[in-house]
Amino acid sequence: MAFRICFLLFILLIGCASQLTAERDTWVNYYLSHDYELALEKIQKSHSLTKSKNQLLFYMEQSQVKSAASDFAGAALSTRHGLATLDQLYTKFSDVIGKNALSDQVGDFWGAPYEQSYFYFLSAYNFMRLYQSKLQNKDKEGARSDLFSARASVVAWDAYFREKRNDDELKGIYFADYFQKFYGAHVHEVLGTTTDIQIAQKLYHEALLIFEIQAPSMRAFNSKFETYTQKLVKVLDKSSNVPTLEKMHDLVLSATKEDRVPTEKYQATQKYLKQFVSTKKQKPRKHFLFLEGVIAPKRAKVIDLSLNAALNSGSPSQAVISVLANAAFLVFASRVLNVNSTPSDQFPHPTNVYVDLQVATSLSQILSLKFEMPEVIYQPPLKKYRLRLSNGNKKWERELNLLLPVGEQSYQEVQRDQALRYTKTAVRFALKQAAAMAASFTLYQTMKSNESQAPFAGAAALGTYLSSSYAIGLTEKADTRYWSTIPNHIYSIDLEIPDGIYQAEVLIDDVDRNGSDNKNETFVKSLGQIAVYDNGEFSFLL
Repeated sequence: MAFRICFLLFILLIGCASQLTAERDTWVNYYLSHDYELALEKIQKSHSLTKSKNQLLFYMEQSQVKSAASDFAGAALSTRHGLATLDQLYTKFSDVIGKNALSDQVGDFWGAPYEQSYFYFLSAYNFMRLYQSKLQNKDKEGARSDLFSARASVVAWDAYFREKRNDDELKGIYFADYFQKFYGAHVHEVLGTTTDIQIAQKLYHEALLIFEIQAPSMRAFNSKFETYTQKLVKVLDKSSNVPTLEKMHDLVLSATKEDRVPTEKYQATQKYLKQFVSTKKQKPRKHFLFLEGVIAPKRAKVIDLSLNAALNSGSPSQAVISVLANAAFLVFASRVLNVNSTPSDQFPHPTNVYVDLQVATSLSQILSLKFEMPEVIYQPPLKKYRLRLSNGNKKWERELNLLLPVGEQSYQEVQRDQALRYTKTAVRFALKQAAAMAASFTLYQTMKSNESQAPFAGAAALGTYLSSSYAIGLTEKADTRYWSTIPNHIYSIDLEIPDGIYQAEVLIDDVDRNGSDNKNETFVKSLGQIAVYDNGEFSFLL
């Protein structure tokens, strides 16, 4: 009875997951249409997001939409509640155990490292926008307070990475975040004290070093990203005790010379970051940040352990697991069906063995040996953006730098997670199948010992197992929860232009997967009039 109750609960759980996917698609469409009021309404009324296990995801989605709608005070409040929720999650260990033992969808949503990191950025970003708004409205005291809140957010952001490294929770490529260093430096630079300027210079230097380590692992920045990533992981594993970032940087560059084939985007962004590390006295700059689109959806990929599917997949690990799973079923089916029963003291006739095997093999075709894994389809940056500012007869036009391909971070995270999760999920799936097989065989033995039930024992046991196997497949649904309104790419540019009122436009050109311009017509998007002033930060959604 307990076994059946668990399956019923799991099936209810799957219904909730499907509901979340449908709700998410709706608010993402509203968000991309810039209908932030309706997007926020859908998020706040979502039956799935308002569940306690999805509380962090609720705050993440809500804060991004509020920020896009220029409700920066409301967005800052949502990030504050969300980060407090994240802190609480790190104190809950029993939930993690339950999640791993039962299903990937059972536990609390924690967010991937790139999602947690972006959440800290969004906290600082919202306070920076509040700071600029109050500064323009001559509220210097309120502006200064928000600027200090922005600094507190970037300090907490840095502490997040330090704590995770100390706890060995951030291993491999994502040991730090160059965007965190870059944006933190910008906030300290705006504060403008001698100490903050020194901190900013140090952070800009670290941002460049980390960029040169991490960025070539992304296909947007390196044509040989796959072989580079393989070597990078090995170097980082061996250099975990390297005392300084500079030495780690030198080790990585020395070991990966042949695997660094930088794209135009890499070269442009590297040049952009280098200008902040210059020893020359920096002129006041205007900082422009652009958040483009949303990341690709996380969907479920079905792993089919039937022999035909395994042979077609080309995956050795899947083939091995499939053979073992089907062999176990064939032995079980042969025992409970007992099509051509032979006394134990007689050797079975070869024809009988053949018939048994053929029946069991035929039944294996209807066996449901499937489970799900999360999957993200990579979306390359297929657009080139140029910012054009006009002030009277003067015009400035510059190409935007691809600062952070967030969508590729999402893709990489799912790829790494798949490699770690595949074995764990397969083992959990196998244990559930073994338990169902054992329960069905116990039923077979019980019915076989009863003269009136004996003729139906094999069919009943087989039917029970097949239905249990199907139900197990339903419980092993992929956890496809993710922060759906995170931008796909973040672009940036800094300009040395006079203060004043400017007419702003973004010129958009399509490019192919290699970054070359297509022959399509340039699309011009008006950003309206903007007031530009020293050390200002100006942000737009693309």
